Amino acid sequence: MSKKILILISILFLFSNEVFAACRTYTSQGKKTHMTCTFSDGHSYTYVYNTWGKVSYYVYYDTTNTLTKQSEYTYDENGKQTSYTRWDSAEAIANNTPDYKTESTYDENGSNTYVQYASAESIANNTPDFKQEYTYGEDGTETYTRWHSAEAITNDTPDYKREYKYDDDGRNVSVLTQWYSAESISNNTPDSYQIFSDGQYIYYDKNGNLSPGNGDAFVYDDQGRVIESGWDICS
Repeated sequence: MSKKILILISILFLFSNEVFAACRTYTSQGKKTHMTCTFSDGHSYTYVYNTWGKVSYYVYYDTTNTLTKQSEYTYDENGKQTSYTRWDSAEAIANNTPDYKTESTYDENGSNTYVQYASAESIANNTPDFKQEYTYGEDGTETYTRWHSAEAITNDTPDYKREYKYDDDGRNVSVLTQWYSAESISNNTPDSYQIFSDGQYIYYDKNGNLSPGNGDAFVYDDQGRVIESGWDICS
């Protein structure tokens, strides 16, 4: 039995230079399968959708009807995006040398690892330029770690990290700890703490001193002790 396909045609917009687009949306069994927009100057693009209604494919043709841009998206069985790949020129498409790519993986606890390749060279060499991880501990601790370069990823020397611990109800952040450099992460010497206590957040720097993160400013003596505080002491 052939599937019934419905074509919807609509004029989406009109530019001041009188270039307009006619967009056709195709559906099958009540689900959108793809949409094509054709402009009066000849260029066009198409989005293809998967069974979840998410974009799985994108192509762009210029005014000479040459395919010059292309994107692909993949998803896991739960509908979470696992990769995004982009080609930015006709040459890249012809040679199958994408210009940009991201990959994501997930585990049963909800932890997520994301890597980014910002050039055709990094994709070809399988050397991502950026990486980030979200992990969840058995005690509910949430950790976010970030690597900002291929070298940091190769050497596994992240340059930013933050850790959330929640209250007994798993709602308010009770402790937020942050590391701002590869050195502080390696030495496990956090650069700041934020503690939720008695209905308000209290901030501390890496030396354990109160810091002005909560809107107040503090003055210390030469031994690091608070001698004055308040929101207006700097005015």
